[in-house]
Amino acid sequence: MHSRVLASIIGLSVVIGIAWLVPFSVAAQTRTTPWGDPDLQGIWTNTTTTPLQRPEDLTGQETL
Repeated sequence: MHSRVLASIIGLSVVIGIAWLVPFSVAAQTRTTPWGDPDLQGIWTNTTTTPLQRPEDLTGQETL
């Protein structure tokens, strides 16, 4: 019995959390510039751990 109650509480918490976050996600996607393009302002960096070229010892593998 306790496991059903706990599962219900967890499930309800997840649904409420998703419902609470959806408006923020949608609002972030609706910002546009006056001419209609998406507003891409923010902090952009070019730091990445993905190499631009595949190392020779990984030739033929699907993933790094």
